[in-house]
Amino acid sequence: MNSPVTRYISSVAAAFVGPVMTLLDRLFTTPHPGATDVQTGAQENGYSISACLLLVVMLEAFIVRAKMITQSAARQERQALDFFRAAYTPSPLLVDVEELFVLRDVIAHNHVWHIQFETTRGRWMKVLSRVVDPGSGDKKWRAAVDVASGVTRKLKLKVQPTMIDRYDVAVVLDTVLAALVFIDEKEGGRLGIVGLRGDFLGQQDVDLWEVQSQMRCATGKIGNRINREHG
Repeated sequence: MNSPVTRYISSVAAAFVGPVMTLLDRLFTTPHPGATDVQTGAQENGYSISACLLLVVMLEAFIVRAKMITQSAARQERQALDFFRAAYTPSPLLVDVEELFVLRDVIAHNHVWHIQFETTRGRWMKVLSRVVDPGSGDKKWRAAVDVASGVTRKLKLKVQPTMIDRYDVAVVLDTVLAALVFIDEKEGGRLGIVGLRGDFLGQQDVDLWEVQSQMRCATGKIGNRINREHG
């Protein structure tokens, strides 16, 4: 008698959720330290760039999973972003997802900026010049980034790595979840995004959409406070 054969497709996509939740928990249990025009606080920056990177890598893993289950001829595309473009165009999220991949590269490849600044009497850093190193960036970077302001054109994600903070994390989480829902709908609910849960701010078994809601509230309050302090 032949043994039953089970088909298994390996995917690490959902495995990122626990580590992402841990990073978000650590980030949002400490106050925002503020920022100069050169950098934000080291801990703020460290947890923020780590969370952003893992969130985009998680999205990439889910896109690759979609490539395995789709009926689209675009499954022949080798790269995840190329598959997304080919399979789901036209899509209102295409530019957003491309900007997420730009941010991933900014962090993973440590895009370098050369900055000159002077310190005022109040020890505030006044930027005199800021240019990105010629060795940083690629074709999608040039399409997505407004170098003069140091942010992406649509989502306004900061692309100077030392400036990335929880505001960028909130935008990345919003965009990743929107992309996951979009892909899941296109693939008939087979993507496997149910049960993306973990512990957050003392609560157990919280899903990423509830975390998204709490982060929106938190970043809004922080933004209002900073505006009052510097208004």
